[in-house]
Amino acid sequence: MRESLMMRLTLEETFADSFVKCWTDMANAYPSQNVLVTWGDDFAFFDANNNYGLIDDVMAFLSNRGLNLVYSTVHNFTRAL
Repeated sequence: MRESLMMRLTLEETFADSFVKCWTDMANAYPSQNVLVTWGDDFAFFDANNNYGLIDDVMAFLSNRGLNLVYSTVHNFTRAL
């Protein structure tokens, strides 16, 4: 089982606090509780297992700190608004 990069970084609490503050500030800047965050671009996922693994790690990291993230499409995001 691969070790989570984000979970290793939690050992550095200054990083963890700054990272969570960044995401919280971004969420607070939106007029709704739904925030669209894009990841990557065309042909960015040459190694999809590692890319999506990192996304899962970031989502778990933030979830453990009270932020709820879900996979979505732009269409679903705009419908949620």
